[in-house]
Amino acid sequence: MGTETTLPTDEIDRDAVLRYAYYIALSRFDPHRANGSNDKPWLFPAYDRLVHVNSAGETVPGLAESWEFEEEGTVLLLNLRSGVVFHDGEVFNAEAVKANIERGQTLEGSAVRSLLAVITDVEIVDDLTVRLKLTSPNASLPAVLSTRAGAMISPAAFDNEDLDVFPVGAGAYRVVEHIVDDRVIYERFEDYWDVENTMLAGIEMVLLVDVQTRLNAMQTGQIDAAELETIQIPDIERAGLNFKVAPDVSFGLVQFNSALRPEFADPRVMRAINHAIDREAITEGVFFGFARPAVQPTPEGYFSNNPDYGPDYYEYNPELAKQLLTEAGYPDGFSFEMQTTTGPSRIATTEAIQAMLGEIGLTVSVNPIAGAGPFLDNVYGSRTAESWMLAWGGRPDPSITLGLLFTEGAFNNPGNRTTERVTELYQRSISTFDPAERTAVLQELSAAIVEDALDVVVLYFPDKVVAWNDRVQNIDLWASGRPELRGVSMTKE
Repeated sequence: MGTETTLPTDEIDRDAVLRYAYYIALSRFDPHRANGSNDKPWLFPAYDRLVHVNSAGETVPGLAESWEFEEEGTVLLLNLRSGVVFHDGEVFNAEAVKANIERGQTLEGSAVRSLLAVITDVEIVDDLTVRLKLTSPNASLPAVLSTRAGAMISPAAFDNEDLDVFPVGAGAYRVVEHIVDDRVIYERFEDYWDVENTMLAGIEMVLLVDVQTRLNAMQTGQIDAAELETIQIPDIERAGLNFKVAPDVSFGLVQFNSALRPEFADPRVMRAINHAIDREAITEGVFFGFARPAVQPTPEGYFSNNPDYGPDYYEYNPELAKQLLTEAGYPDGFSFEMQTTTGPSRIATTEAIQAMLGEIGLTVSVNPIAGAGPFLDNVYGSRTAESWMLAWGGRPDPSITLGLLFTEGAFNNPGNRTTERVTELYQRSISTFDPAERTAVLQELSAAIVEDALDVVVLYFPDKVVAWNDRVQNIDLWASGRPELRGVSMTKE
């Protein structure tokens, strides 16, 4: 869990506060209602989950010390960690697990309901053991429990009116100050169970949307670490900062609400849009080559990626796109709105797509929304957006992403559009435990998603950059695309 400390203990400054800049605001601090994967860097210092992940994306023990499937995969047994307390002093135990899962399943506005729907009952075996009874075998459930769905809130705080602003978790750090849409101040929770991963006195997480502002803040010493962009690498090197570049499983996409606009329910329209977008032009023009075009929701080389469906499966072909629109009954095209956030690469990508779709007769009005909370509420909360461009945060298991975006009733599928083939393959993907067999099913599912042209148009997989000054130790890029700060430490000045 976390990264291994590389310094002798006497060289670590346990009084240091890490100043970390992030670029997307927190939607809310209630993990069951937080509606975006970009909430994770804000949530996870305060909220431990039943299962954790390491920077490579592998599941590791969290509040559950171990787990195992029973009864042919229809029961997941969790052995809970002893001696854990919440920030309000309440004890973590099996009753807390049961209460949290049932809250996530029933809470109005829950963003994790569909992830927990497979659980039919939480049986308390004893104070530190629970059995999750499932509707069917689900190989991805431990990974699901490493996300917001597995975050544990103190049951005594369920009815707190300010839970969206001040969390009450069992994480390594507790929140002492929260200035909405500006910064969160965390301090070390002295009763935390994992002392080796609380080497900081605290964390100051600062919202800096503009990437140049983040770099400037690092150069002037106001910030210790931040995610930056690959186009800044020459400036990062000139500033003498440490940095790392790596890909992850997060990706850029455009999504369409076919429930709101029935035009998008026609596969011919969606194939037309796919053929109208020049993915390589976006990766070169917006990301200067530090991104790879894609049509699948997992990257090339990843075990669930189908190698027969490369980025040229939907070749850039405006004439074919026009033909498909005509066949669908829209020879003169139609108009719709596309929302995005105000980040420079998001706006640039959305405007590029606007121009490309304009070439085939689709008139797109771009609506940048300031703040991740309002944007995600439009998209996945009230579901009032017609279409949107965003970066999908990686998940620790591909079935989670595929289920959230492409299955009926899923939180992140406002159009509720799927196919029988996708549904059947998804169910097989979560009920297959043999690794080789599961890989084959996931690759077949990925192919079906591409061929069936559903509501999501995958665009690219970008490289990520994290930079830090010389005092920061053990920081990393996370395969999930969403940083955690477990195990980070700082040297003495």
